[in-house]
Order: sequence, then structure tokens, then C-alpha cells
Amino acid sequence: MILLYRLSILLYVAAIRIASLFNAKAALWVKGRKDWKLKLKNSEVSGHPVILFHCASLGEFEMARPLMEWVKRERPAYKIVLSFFSPSGYEVRKDYALADYVCYLPADTPSNARNFAELLRPDIVVYAKYEFWHYFIHAFKTTGARQYAVSSVFRESHRFFKWYGGFFRKDLMCLDKIFVQDSHSKDLLNSIGIESEVAGDTRFDRVAVLAEQAIDFPEIRNFAAGRRIIIAGSSWSPEEERITRVINDNKLKNVCWIFAPHDISPAHLSSLEEELQVRHVRYSKFQPEIDASVMIIDNIGMLMSLYRLADVAIIGGGFTGKLHNILEPAAFGVPVLFGPKHHRFHEAREMIEAGGAIEFNHDLAERLDVLFKDQWQLQSMSNSAREFVQQHIGATKKIVESVFN
Repeated sequence: MILLYRLSILLYVAAIRIASLFNAKAALWVKGRKDWKLKLKNSEVSGHPVILFHCASLGEFEMARPLMEWVKRERPAYKIVLSFFSPSGYEVRKDYALADYVCYLPADTPSNARNFAELLRPDIVVYAKYEFWHYFIHAFKTTGARQYAVSSVFRESHRFFKWYGGFFRKDLMCLDKIFVQDSHSKDLLNSIGIESEVAGDTRFDRVAVLAEQAIDFPEIRNFAAGRRIIIAGSSWSPEEERITRVINDNKLKNVCWIFAPHDISPAHLSSLEEELQVRHVRYSKFQPEIDASVMIIDNIGMLMSLYRLADVAIIGGGFTGKLHNILEPAAFGVPVLFGPKHHRFHEAREMIEAGGAIEFNHDLAERLDVLFKDQWQLQSMSNSAREFVQQHIGATKKIVESVFN
């Protein structure tokens, strides 16, 4: 198995290097790891106690973020190093203010892992969710680091529970503690002889704080002009196709729409605008005198605070199996709708069961019509969404008490 693993890593790196010749994201993956040893040597974290937080991408970053904020506030002697696997995480958070050093994690080869661990020598390593790399885990164990997995979720389909999973189970055994989100994950780990603790999902703590800090947007209120607001948050083309169909049919009355697309490239925004048959405006060009029923947010950073103004949120990624953050609107008590491919996200299933969310496909118009005609149901969903978030707060406290006590 070790030979197959090493071969798979080498083949993956080779494929990425070939893809980098014509794929921008792959090029960032390669470029970002160039001269990583020199960069790490020249960082200002050596000689200090270090906590390394490793995240696959942005979603995992949001899980690690409440912990990093706690460390910076309560244990300022530690230097925080933040590493990413994906460019979509690194490129967005490479200037994260609370981290003393942000980098890509090198490819998981024996020499990379050994050199990285010996250069950094972290006291603590925190893996967000389930971003585990064999050689790095064993290299950090050799240098004496305490290692933890946080907000982890495990499913029967994961390699740890397969007939060939013994090799990967040894990686989990190197961790000092695994904090899982739910009892199902704990039971799965128990079935292979690995202890864990149900602590929950730190993202609930994060969105609860953000909801308290949300800013207002008077210009958005001006745009809405007393109409109900439906926000399409982090939307992709499948959601946008269904939403624009509803908009163009123009059967929902006294409603305005706000798109906050995942992709805000000029090409994508222009494509979205071409599909709209009603008057629309980009946020950057909005003026009070403009009468439009659709606004397109053409920047990054507003979405979380925008949810406070929403009556309903439609969240992207539910048609690709990469559902975006449904907890952000729920923290404001906003009913949430998303596509059917959400089975990897247990919070989606649980929010539906709690009554705060609805799955949709081509029946979006009917779903929205029922909600807006039944004020009791809309309010009930709102209350359920807010309560769902409030009931799951506290993971950060459980984790830091265990790790630092």
C-alpha cells in the first residue's frame, strides 16, 4: 500500500504540472509551492511556539477560524501558521491578518514532510475536518507535535473503513485526539478501534459571532423599497438557471432578487445578465433613482451581512455536491433553500429535519410561492433556522478546553 500511495502522489503532482500549462488554478498550485523551503526558512515564526492550522480550502478555513481567533486572543505567545492545499483557499486567505505565516502545504512526499516538519517544528497541529496526509502526520509525530482533527465528519465511504484501510487507519492513530461533528462519525471511528469526542462544528460559533457583527447596507434597503428580498448566495449556474427562469416568469409579486455569485468574473456576470429579461443592476453601479428588480453583487465580502436583510436565501452548490455555507443565512433566521445534492453535508439534512430548510429542483417557483403565501410557514422556518444554529454553538469552547488544559 505504501508504494501505491507514493505512486499516486507522484502521478497527481505530475498531472497538476501538466495541467498548469493550460489551467490557471493548476498553475497557482504549482507556483505557490515553488521555493517553499526558502520561504519557510525566511518566515518570522522560527524560534517561537507554533500552532499549525491546515485546511484543504475555504470551507475548512471557516472551521479553523474560530480556533485561530481564540488562540490569538487567549494564547498570544503562539505563532499561527496557516497552510492550504487548494489555491481557492490560499489565494483568498493568503493575507489573513491573524496568521503569522500563510503557505501552501507541499505535496505529501517523505522528503517534503520531513523537511517541512523539521523547519517549522510546530508544537500543535490542527487539521480541519479530514485533510489528512500520511507522511506529514508521521513527520509531525516524529518532531513531537501534538496533533488534532477538528470538526471532522466520517462516512462509510471513506477509505479508513474499507478492507484496504489499515494503512490509513494508522494515520488516524497518530492523532492525539479527533473532535467529530456528530455521533455517527464517533460510532464509525469506534468500529475501527479509534476513540473520538463529539464536539460539534466550529462553524456554528463563527456564524453566530458574524451575525452579531453584521453591518447594514442602506443602499440595499433603498433598492428593495419595501419588497421582500430573495438572496442567491454563492450561486452557480444550475441555481442561476432555475432562479432566472422564475424571475423572467414574473409571477412572484412584491419581490426583489439579489445574486451574490460564487464566480464574479466579468464573463460570468455578463452571462448572467444576458439571461435576465427584467431590469437589473450591478451593485457597483447602483444609484437610488434606478428602478430594478434584480441586483448583482460584483464584489466579495458583503454576503454574510447581506443575509440580515433577506426573507429567503437560495444557496449555491446543491446541484454539484459542493454546497456552500447554509449556516450564515440561518444565523439570521433566514429560511434556506438548496439543491438535492447535499448528502455529504449533514447540517443540510439536519436543518431540513429541523424545519429551517427546503430542498428544491425545478419546483423553485412553487416552493417560493407557498412560502410567501403562507406567512406562518415562513415565520416558522425562520424561527427553526435561527434555533438550529443556536442549539449547535459551543464546539470551539469544548475543543480549546481539551487541547489547552
